[in-house]
Amino acid sequence: MDMSFKSYIHIQTPYQVSENISYTANTGYCVFAYDAYRQRAGIARQGAQVDVLIMPEFEREASSHIWIVEVKDFRKLSKHPNPKNLEKLHVSLERKFEDSHHWMISLECPEMLRQLYNQAEKWNFCVHVELPSKKEADKKSPDLYPTFISVLRGLIENQFRFPTPNNSPLVILNIKSINNKFVFPWTCQGEMV
Repeated sequence: MDMSFKSYIHIQTPYQVSENISYTANTGYCVFAYDAYRQRAGIARQGAQVDVLIMPEFEREASSHIWIVEVKDFRKLSKHPNPKNLEKLHVSLERKFEDSHHWMISLECPEMLRQLYNQAEKWNFCVHVELPSKKEADKKSPDLYPTFISVLRGLIENQFRFPTPNNSPLVILNIKSINNKFVFPWTCQGEMV
């Protein structure tokens, strides 16, 4: 099954995560196109998967942090979910993070990648959410924007944790927070609403 996972690793080139969002890793890190790799390798149907991993370059000394990121860009009207489905977002996120984590520690994962993942002192589970403006959301449904805010507030306040050895809390991101803080080992390119 070797799809040469290294070809899915982006070191200093932007990786297009979604239609309007791309990530560029900082020096010493890389963006691993996790979802794309699993789809091409024919294993995407085995559980859910996140979009990308941000991790140390293989040739460098391992860092203590790996960032596991799911991107949800709701700014396009065609992608706006039904408010009732949006309320179940935490369920799909938990499944994506849990399935991705279990695959990364399994023997199906390429050994070099699995070792790097297992050596991490901390896994940071992140959801990158971009919301439409209230005006745009109201065109679709008057209940949509309040639901977005309610669901995000619930994710932040509940801080549900994933069943991993370090019991990691969820980190909520957007373009502005990624680019304005120095704690993230990557930058994000994309239009802000």
